[in-house]
Amino acid sequence: MSLNFKLTKIVSFFKISIQNRNILVKYKKNQLLVSLLECFLKEGFISGFFEKDGYIYIILKYNSMGEPVIKNFKIFYKRPFEVHLSYKDLKGKNFYRNYLVKEGEKSSIFILSTSKGIMTHKDALKHSIGGKLLFTVKCY
Repeated sequence: MSLNFKLTKIVSFFKISIQNRNILVKYKKNQLLVSLLECFLKEGFISGFFEKDGYIYIILKYNSMGEPVIKNFKIFYKRPFEVHLSYKDLKGKNFYRNYLVKEGEKSSIFILSTSKGIMTHKDALKHSIGGKLLFTVKCY
């Protein structure tokens, strides 16, 4: 199964769970999901997660008004090519303009697959590395 297919399934699962206002959801364990959840937990997008019987249980996070912390996801891949960003691309002044649909979406976090694992664009800048752009997470 390709990375893009796995990623699309995971993102769709999150979108449906958030739309249904679920608090605790479960998904079959895989390494991509665990890496993404570690990144989400670090960024405060989820309240937590744990493993039991081959499944990952995810505790979704909502703000005090009951709105989900994660507002939306946008998967990035240009058919048939993937979007790879160098450290220079991430650091550039046109980064947000080139990769955001609307100028007001600077609250979006970019999730990258790097040589040091899955991380946000902010962490990639701290490590002075680039990577494959997987998707963005728009948050409140």
